[in-house]
Amino acid sequence: MNPADPNPEPEAPASEETRSVSEPEPSPIEPPAPAPAAVEHKAGEPVLKDAHKKDKDKDKERDKEKGKDRDKEKEKDKEKDKKKKKKEFKRAGPWERYKALLDAVKESQDLVDLADHKARFALLIMGALNAAIIILGTRSDLLSRLPPNLTLWLYTYFGVYAVIAIYFLVQAIESLRPRSIPDVALRGTVPEKEESLGLRFFVDALRYDTPTYLKAWQSVRVSQLNAELATQLHTLARINKAKYNAVAKLYLGLQAITVLTAGLLIALGVAAWVEHKATLTEVATVEPAPKIKAGKPRKGGWAILGEPERFAVAGVKEPSGIVFSPSRGTLFVVGDEGSLVEVATDGKVVAQIPTGGNLEDVAVHTPSGRLVLLSEKKGELIVLDPSTGKKTGKFKLDDVALLGEAGVDKNQGFEGLAFRKEDGRPGGGTFYLVHQRKPAMLVALAFDPLQAAGTLGAESLVSRTEVPNRDDLTAVTYEASLDRLFVIADSKDRLAMLKVTGEEQAEIVLPGVQQEGLSFDAQGNLWIADDQAGLLVFRGTRDRIDAEMKAPHPDASPSDNPS
Repeated sequence: MNPADPNPEPEAPASEETRSVSEPEPSPIEPPAPAPAAVEHKAGEPVLKDAHKKDKDKDKERDKEKGKDRDKEKEKDKEKDKKKKKKEFKRAGPWERYKALLDAVKESQDLVDLADHKARFALLIMGALNAAIIILGTRSDLLSRLPPNLTLWLYTYFGVYAVIAIYFLVQAIESLRPRSIPDVALRGTVPEKEESLGLRFFVDALRYDTPTYLKAWQSVRVSQLNAELATQLHTLARINKAKYNAVAKLYLGLQAITVLTAGLLIALGVAAWVEHKATLTEVATVEPAPKIKAGKPRKGGWAILGEPERFAVAGVKEPSGIVFSPSRGTLFVVGDEGSLVEVATDGKVVAQIPTGGNLEDVAVHTPSGRLVLLSEKKGELIVLDPSTGKKTGKFKLDDVALLGEAGVDKNQGFEGLAFRKEDGRPGGGTFYLVHQRKPAMLVALAFDPLQAAGTLGAESLVSRTEVPNRDDLTAVTYEASLDRLFVIADSKDRLAMLKVTGEEQAEIVLPGVQQEGLSFDAQGNLWIADDQAGLLVFRGTRDRIDAEMKAPHPDASPSDNPS
């Protein structure tokens, strides 16, 4: 082609060979083809079906494999169960038996210790209950307040309680006691064919000497050890059976004792409530206190005592005697019905000591602190320790030997008792007795009240003095600071002051109703036990008497001068 030619001629078509080499032959224009998706769907439908089929086959294969695995697991589990059952039902080997027996022996020993602990604990509880019962049983002041029928029941209870407590204490001892050890023969050799060599228990081990014992351990078989353990276990079983039987009885007794103690507390509570109710009834219905007589001062005598204070003493309905104890700082009051009460100087009851009998007076043996009680009807002196409430002595009074004659009426015999400390006398002093009437007499005697018993007659007599112009002598006391005896003449409401020789020096007007006992306390106050009015106290009596003794009495003769 000529570039300069404006009208170039068209080139001739290239040959077919040239066209194929130089450039590709343009494709002829074809009509639009159908949608490829439709063509592909129709063409690949068998392929998809094959793929689904293959997937299903694979799933089936996998399920088969899983089934086989599960079957294998089941087979394994069955094999394990068979092996386990085989192990469980097979006979235990020697060492397995040894370990099992050893564990059982240790458990049995633990049971032995547990039984001992239970027994000791039960003994502690029983000891606490017994201590409470003993404390209640020794509180004589509580027992004396109980009604007589309840007191009898209480003593019966104490008897039953003691029997039960002793029986179950024996059971506790049975539970704790060591078992007997049998005697065994010594062994010089190690037996070869015995089932047990006896190596573990100390008694069996001591049958060997040391070399033989070592040799036995070197040659022992497991079966022999098992046989010994089994024997030891059986022995421990018998011991435990005996121990736990004893412990069961012990706890049964503990329950019984607890029930008895609860019953006792309930009974005491009911008794206290009944007594309180009765006291309230008595207070509501109590009669007015008797009027205290002035003592007839116009008939002569020293009218120096003044008006008394009055105290009602619980536990003593009819006071008949009183004494002051210097060592204790309290008063002891006795009653006709056999009661003995310790009273503070403010009138409050300190203790009640049941004694029984018909008591008329009481004195203090100052060297020992013992109380000496006078029983008029029985004609005896009873010695009692106030700290324990126990009687320590009893002395019969020989009336004829002491009075020099027979008394007319035993109910009007010795009524008053006092003690004066005096060195050189048996018992360290002199006791003074006053005989009420026929004869009205002051008797001095010496004896040792610390002895257990005896008869007081002529050998004990120091002196006897009739008290002239006096009747109804009911009490006597000695006041050391004045060195005088004071005797109550109840029928005349007079207090006669005597020398220790029995010579009367003065009489004092004594207000009251039925005066039956007297004593001076440490402050010099005069206490009177009045059968009807209770306790009367005249403050400052000793100082008034001392002043009156020092005052001049022009109408009295020289022998009658109190100083």
